[in-house]
Amino acid sequence: MPAPSVSIPPTIPSPLPSQLRSDINSALLTSGGIDRIHNQLVSSLEASGWTEAIRFFALERFREGGNTIFGEIMETVMREAISSGEEEMGKGKGKARVEEGKRLKVPDEVVKEGLRVVRRELEGIVEITNG
Repeated sequence: MPAPSVSIPPTIPSPLPSQLRSDINSALLTSGGIDRIHNQLVSSLEASGWTEAIRFFALERFREGGNTIFGEIMETVMREAISSGEEEMGKGKGKARVEEGKRLKVPDEVVKEGLRVVRRELEGIVEITNG
C-alpha cells in the first residue's frame, strides 16, 4: 500500500491552515511517521544523557522537599529547561542558573537530528503542487 500523501501549494500562509495541518498529521499517523519521529527523538535524548539529567534534576527537587507532586516537578523541570535558553542569550540571572540550566537544555545535536527526521518523514508524505 502506498504511503499517504498530502498535496500543498508552493506558497502557504503561516501558520498552516488547520485542515492542512490535520491532513499532515493524519498522513504521518497512517504512515507510521509519528512513531519513527518519536523513537528517534527518544533514542537521541537517551544517547545524549539528557533523560538521565532530567531524572537526576527531578530527584534532587524531590529530595529537597520543594516539589513533592509530579505536576510540580514537571513545572519546575519545564521552567528550568526553558529558562536555560534565555540564560545562554544573556537574559538570565546568574552563572549558577546557567550551569544548572545547561544540563536541562535539549542538546543542539538532538534538535538537529529531530529536525532531520521530521523533514525526512514530511518529504515522504508531502507533495508540492503548482495549482
